[in-house]
Amino acid sequence: MRLKNKTCVVTGAAAGIGFATASAFAVEGAHVIALDRDLNGLQALKAECPTVKTHILDVTDADAVTLFFETSNTLIKPVMLMFHALTGIFSPVAERIAAK
Repeated sequence: MRLKNKTCVVTGAAAGIGFATASAFAVEGAHVIALDRDLNGLQALKAECPTVKTHILDVTDADAVTLFFETSNTLIKPVMLMFHALTGIFSPVAERIAAK
């Protein structure tokens, strides 16, 4: 259990690489916070890995992401690892990054 008691946040966790990564992290003992827009996929992940905490979140909405991390009671801090299973960068996030 290489990730025992570490907190890992996985985006795009409802399918594909994100789903597999969240599952693998949970098997390795991590506290997994799984984020995605797809409720059905997150429910499937929760059914496979009951210890994973799932949340509907559109990570292309920078304000929603900020609010989630500022107010989430489910995060076990500090977050040790963030895994972003996205297929591309979307303009609202890119614009926010460029503005900094």
